[in-house]
Parts: sequence; structure tokens; C-alpha cells
Amino acid sequence: MQLKDIDFKLVGGILLMIAIITYVVAGDNETLTFVVSIIVMLGLVLCIVGIVETMIKSKKENELLEKDIDRVIQPLVTKYSNYNKELIKNLTEENYPEYVEERKKINKEMEKELTEQIPYLTSKEIKLIVIEFNRNQDELLKNNDNQ
Repeated sequence: MQLKDIDFKLVGGILLMIAIITYVVAGDNETLTFVVSIIVMLGLVLCIVGIVETMIKSKKENELLEKDIDRVIQPLVTKYSNYNKELIKNLTEENYPEYVEERKKINKEMEKELTEQIPYLTSKEIKLIVIEFNRNQDELLKNNDNQ
């Protein structure tokens, strides 16, 4: 395990809990109070370091995502949206189940490509992108039905 893998917020929180429990259990001992104070300060510093580290990581991911929206996400959305438009053009009541299966394939392919090309996104974030894409595609389908 490397230093970068340590969750400083968790370690700091554990130190704070240990210090508080030790102080409560041991009572009002002058020497122990001094040691507990040092542990509390160390725990607070580690918590602050963890929070700053999380903020820096989040900022870097947001900057990467800004670039990847134009580089990866938008081209994928365009690609699969165009494919879905072609499917909608040929859609009839008889081939509706096949359309549904194709939409499922589109979702899986899009999710797979996003996972490969944007590895820093969590599975949940990728699923949210695919869900939003599907909402937009459902609007296309509704608009086609109204015409």
C-alpha cells in the first residue's frame, strides 16, 4: 500500500474517535489529556488533508470530463442517436420488439465504450449518462409517433 492509497479522512476520523474514547474512559489525567490533545490535532490535520485531497481529485476529474465531453461523449451520443434515428425510420408495429432489442444493444455498447474511454467515471455516472441518452431517444420516438 502506498501513501496515495491512504484515505486520510478515514484515518483522521479514527484517530479522533480513539482520542475521544480514551479521554472519556481514562478521565481527567493531566498527562493523558496532553497525549489525547496531540492525537486530536493529528486527527484533525489528517481530516483536513483528506478533504483537500478529495477536492483536488474532484477538480482534476471535472477538468478531464470537460475535455472528454467533446472528445468522447458527444461523438458517441451522435453516433448512437443517428443509428437510433435510422431504426425509428424503419419502425413498424411488427418489428417493435426488434427495435427494443436494438436499443438494449445500443445501451450496452455505449456503456462499454464509455467505460473503456473514460475510466475515471464510476459505473453509476456512466449509467446516468446512458439513462439521459435514452430519455432523449425516447423523445425522438414519441415525436415520430406523433407525426
